[in-house]
Amino acid sequence: MEEMAALGCRTFLTFGACGSLVRDLVIGDLVLPTFAISDEGTSRHYGTARRMRPNEIVRRAIAAALVDMSHPFRPGGTWTTDAVYRESRARARQLVALGVVAVEMEAAAVWAVARHRRVRAASLFVVSDELGGEGWNPGFDNPRFLAGKRRARRLLMHAISKGVA
Repeated sequence: MEEMAALGCRTFLTFGACGSLVRDLVIGDLVLPTFAISDEGTSRHYGTARRMRPNEIVRRAIAAALVDMSHPFRPGGTWTTDAVYRESRARARQLVALGVVAVEMEAAAVWAVARHRRVRAASLFVVSDELGGEGWNPGFDNPRFLAGKRRARRLLMHAISKGVA
């Protein structure tokens, strides 16, 4: 991302998988983050904010594309952590109380780099696994997850065709 920004890229759309932290967000659902709580290392090298936000113009463009294509989605916060084996139920519950609905590994870092480089970035995630119930429900091979990834890719291409980039 640093190199692409240095070469002139001004808008970044990231797309990935996330784990649901709430019961009503299931495998294959789309999450459009409104903020991210940083519990990873990269963001700290680009500033001190623990709560990062996507570029609002780009986030709204993705939301408009979701509405245009009649794709339901969940706005809300995400928990960015790269220490997946250190996630705890207590921390997840604490963050859910603050409006966090999912956990992922990159949003806060991407948005921190974007802020530092004065470029625009926003993200879209597909729920790959559920962590909001009694245990872990992985869905990486689930047809709903695979279909969600295809929907998200088409949606981002639609957003790009409408001029978000």
